[in-house]
Amino acid sequence: MKKSLRSRTVASLAAAAAISLAIPGAANAADHSAKSASFTDGCATGMVTPISTWGQIREFAKNNARILEAVPNDQNRVCSPNSTVVGDPYKGCGYNRANGWIKVKTFGGQWGWVAMTCWDDAPF
Repeated sequence: MKKSLRSRTVASLAAAAAISLAIPGAANAADHSAKSASFTDGCATGMVTPISTWGQIREFAKNNARILEAVPNDQNRVCSPNSTVVGDPYKGCGYNRANGWIKVKTFGGQWGWVAMTCWDDAPF
C-alpha cells in the first residue's frame, strides 16, 4: 500500500511532537531562540547584556571606532536610558543596515557606544 504525502507529513509531525515531549527542555528551545531575536529597547532597565558571544563597546557610534572593551555575553553593563543615536549602519546579530547605537559604560567606567541590535535589556 502506497502512503500519501499527507499521511507521511502527519506521521513526521506526530513523531517530532512525541520526541519534543520526551526530551526535557526541548519545548523551551523554541522559546529561547525566539527570545534571542529581541534586542534592547533603548536601555529600558539601565543594564544591557550582549546577545552574541562578545559585545564590543566602541569609542564612537562608528564601525571603525576604537574598541574600548569586549564584553562576554554572561556579563551586564550599565547603559544610559534614552541614549539611542543614529550612527554608522552595521550588519550584525541578524540585522542588515541597522544604525541604532546606545551609550554603555565599560567595566573601567568609560562611556562608549554599542550596536543596539547586538545587546538586550538585562533584568535589574
